[in-house]
Amino acid sequence: MHATQLALAELAGDDLDATLACTNLLGSVGELLGPVTLAFAAGTGLGWRPVFAAGGVLMLAYAAWLSFQPLPRPRRDRSTPWSVARAVFRDVRVLRLAALWGLSATLEAPFVGFLVANLQTRGISAAFATALVVSVVAGGMVTYAGLALLRRPASTRARFVIASLGLLVTTVGIVAAPWTVVVGLAGVGFGAATALLWVALQVSVFRLRPG
Repeated sequence: MHATQLALAELAGDDLDATLACTNLLGSVGELLGPVTLAFAAGTGLGWRPVFAAGGVLMLAYAAWLSFQPLPRPRRDRSTPWSVARAVFRDVRVLRLAALWGLSATLEAPFVGFLVANLQTRGISAAFATALVVSVVAGGMVTYAGLALLRRPASTRARFVIASLGLLVTTVGIVAAPWTVVVGLAGVGFGAATALLWVALQVSVFRLRPG
């Protein structure tokens, strides 16, 4: 998490849930377009270097645009870096959310990779097994879009519970279901549950005030 993200979260205010959902939705679109762009560049002989350079130019343009946005001023108080650090390390909520954030961000992609490998060991074609990734991303995009439209989302605790149960059920479906259609639907559900968990986790972290 960066200071810019915190500043943008302050600007979002009561619309933080919808704003984070929109941000993640755009990120999912990028996840789909990235491999497609690289495949197109490789297939046409363009190579990855021009694509890499174009990405750098776009990031610089985004940084320039962001620098002119009216970000909120820092709040002045009597706290010192040491007092803030003590408040953070003494708050159990911070440690719990940090552990959950680390596990979710670190294990999500490798876990999906292991699910794909497991499908292949069960005799499912490599093409369908790889398509599971697309179904996961699609489920996440639909969920992000729905969360962006909701004006009164469920409580954060309720979303954590629903997402956890969803991940459990869909993972069992992907691993144990003997029918490919059920596996595909479970992949969509897995992506939806992951998206719900990720937005709930982000909202909890951004709104947390240690101490």
